[in-house]
Amino acid sequence: MTRERCAWVLALLVVVGAAGSADAQQAKQVSREYLAAIVDDDPNPLPRGLTEAERALPLPTAEPWTEFTPPTERCGRRPSTRTMRGC
Repeated sequence: MTRERCAWVLALLVVVGAAGSADAQQAKQVSREYLAAIVDDDPNPLPRGLTEAERALPLPTAEPWTEFTPPTERCGRRPSTRTMRGC
């Protein structure tokens, strides 16, 4: 592309981008009276924390440092590469 053509394409993209942002919707303010009239229909909302049954479940115990250590045995790679130790 020539420089002149690149300049025209860039100008067109700027104009299209500006037109799209000018058409964007604005946030609407809702009156406090309308918000106060909203009634919560759900008499049993979800709890904010764990339920008693969930608290009674045993938590998994993580053995320290086992997740972060590399494997000690040899592990294979694709045939195109050599077998490496601790991959």
